[in-house]
Amino acid sequence: MEQSQTTNAGEFDAGYGVYNFARYYDGWGYRGHDGSLPGWTSELAYSPDNGTGFALLLNAENPRALYKAARLLADFIARDNELPMVKTESVPAQWQEMSGYYRLINPRIEKQYFIERIVSPIKLNVTDKDAHLSMVANPGWERDVVYVGNDRWRNDKGEIVMTRATDPVAGDVLHYGDRVFVKISAFDAMADKAIIFAWLLMLVSTLVYTPVWLVNKARGKITGTHSTQLRKWMSLSAVMALLFIALIGIGLSNPFDNLGAPGPISVGLFIASLLFALVTVWACWKRIKYRGVSTSRWIRGFVAVYLILQLVVVIYLAYFGAIGLISWT
Repeated sequence: MEQSQTTNAGEFDAGYGVYNFARYYDGWGYRGHDGSLPGWTSELAYSPDNGTGFALLLNAENPRALYKAARLLADFIARDNELPMVKTESVPAQWQEMSGYYRLINPRIEKQYFIERIVSPIKLNVTDKDAHLSMVANPGWERDVVYVGNDRWRNDKGEIVMTRATDPVAGDVLHYGDRVFVKISAFDAMADKAIIFAWLLMLVSTLVYTPVWLVNKARGKITGTHSTQLRKWMSLSAVMALLFIALIGIGLSNPFDNLGAPGPISVGLFIASLLFALVTVWACWKRIKYRGVSTSRWIRGFVAVYLILQLVVVIYLAYFGAIGLISWT
């Protein structure tokens, strides 16, 4: 149960086994499982080195209290034991060749992978002395690790946290904690973020422009049918995108209550994702249909750029199962 079943990492101290993963308390390695649902939290942990452990149940949603109680138990268990020391070794050349960008491939919740895929890439820089990890989407996340032999790396707390392995499908992979990463190009690590940023910028611009053109339409400054149609479907597609984003945010703020069963948020998200895709495709068709000189060049260009970016986003969401998302199954 303590070993990775999908790669050949084997007995990796920080690896995720069969519902069994690593916990560290002041350098002491524990394994076990935890859980949380509205109204209660729990942790079961044991120390393979010391042959001891504990089970902790808390009838409240208070992760800080659970952690503090677990720390007290772990300190009590380890009071008469000597912390194992691991010596550092020189970094092998094959590890130095592994520097580059990596993307997560083992999301804990598959239906959220369309979000995790974008935010998960990390950059690994390996030298002859140590290794440095940083997150591409979160400049504040950085980790330094040192090599301790046998393809294992530890952090500054003495915890074994990184190794490499082979996945039968993905090939060479990197284990960091219970996360598994595959190497990607710098373009692959950056491109989706650039597209999302450009799309969000255009989306905000469209939403800001929508009341402006509606007022101008009411004042008779916009009279052409084609110009009106382009603006209308551009704005409707933006509203559908905003609705989809809002429901995703509300749903993930409390996933058990909002997404765990059919309800206003979960069903609304399902419907909104379909409307998001359908309205975007229809708006693209309108842009193709009304591409003539009867509409101004700037509105044709603006709508084209916005809809191309949004269509790419819709295709991405559809590929990863977020269009027509049924969160409660």
